[in-house]
Amino acid sequence: MWTTSFNEVYVLKGDQARFYINLTQLLVNFLVEFYPEIDEPDEIAPTGCVLFDQASVKQKIYLLSICLEALLEPNVEPPKPTHFIQAAAYCPFAFLEEQVRDEIEREQLDGNQVQDEEERFYVRYYRLQTFHQYQQSRLPQIDRELAAEENSDPEPLHLESQDIEEWRHIINFLAHELVLGDDEDFKLTGYLPQIFDDTGRIKSNLGIEENYFQLQLPSVTEEDYKQALARIERYPMK
Repeated sequence: MWTTSFNEVYVLKGDQARFYINLTQLLVNFLVEFYPEIDEPDEIAPTGCVLFDQASVKQKIYLLSICLEALLEPNVEPPKPTHFIQAAAYCPFAFLEEQVRDEIEREQLDGNQVQDEEERFYVRYYRLQTFHQYQQSRLPQIDRELAAEENSDPEPLHLESQDIEEWRHIINFLAHELVLGDDEDFKLTGYLPQIFDDTGRIKSNLGIEENYFQLQLPSVTEEDYKQALARIERYPMK
């Protein structure tokens, strides 16, 4: 089970579960294959949580497995809410944003020439996944309600859009819809490092629990890592 800042307890089902499984497995495959070759690994799908972004690949995959299992399995107790657990749950969306940006940049370099449907699927794979999940979610209704309040019509999302800010907006909405609720406190450590030395004043003012910010990630053995990989890989990839 998973819980948000609203103390809502739930698991992902249907399209939402498939979407999150797919993202997590693609991210893990990327980490396993490319992580050792990258000079600055903390720049892979940065979440804004410094501690998580600087974690080893084994630590990241271990934390990703905890989040994935909790989000899918009703008999699994929700993990203790910490800033790096939230960052791990959000990380697949940070990865998605990177891949969408890369797709757009490649498409622009190639002169925006997509020849057929099969090529379109591969060239725009991550945008197709995002677009489909957005269409399946309740977010279009939220956007319509917000637009009505502002007396303006919302701009529809187009699959062909190359506006990265538009896609970032949609991905952020999906992250909040599926895993974050109304909470992004894990990002505070990126621009407010003194939160770790806070005597309680800042956290109290922000309504953050005392033990939410941790100074250390869990130690992960080789066996822990292998079991985490197995837990992630046991779900059928779509």
